[in-house]
Order: sequence, then C-alpha cells, then structure tokens
Amino acid sequence: MQEGATTQLRWGANVFKINPYVGDYRNLVELWKQEMTYQGIGAICEEVHRFGKRLAAHTAGVQGISDSIRAEVDSIEHWHWLTDE
Repeated sequence: MQEGATTQLRWGANVFKINPYVGDYRNLVELWKQEMTYQGIGAICEEVHRFGKRLAAHTAGVQGISDSIRAEVDSIEHWHWLTDE
C-alpha cells in the first residue's frame, strides 16, 4: 500500500483517499470488515504527510474510525456506527 501512495505522489496526486474498512450490508454479522491494519493506515499517512499532502479515510464503525484517528488521517468520511468512545 505504501508503495502505491509513493507512486501516486510521483505522478502528482495532491489528496489521497483510503478505504480501511468496508461495509457489507449482506452480512450483518460482520458489517464492517477490516481491509487495512492500523499499521498500514499509519504507513500511508506518514508517507503522504511526508510530502505535505492530505489523506482521507472512507470508513465507518468503531474500529475503522478509531484506527484512522490514531493514524492521524486528515479527514474521515462517513461517521456512522459510532459509540461513546
């Protein structure tokens, strides 16, 4: 993933959007499935910020939002399924 961000930076991208957790409405038992680890989100965030660019996370659910905040993404899209945490 980090290599993909680096390639996009070289091609001139200014804003990045990742999708750490994906909703599958057909499977309500595992509504939000993890596609990226916290470490993966953090690595991309670090690389993008190193070049002075911004990163958005298209995510929802407690873990996806929590991991994105801890990794210091610049914007989180779709703030539903929140808890008091």
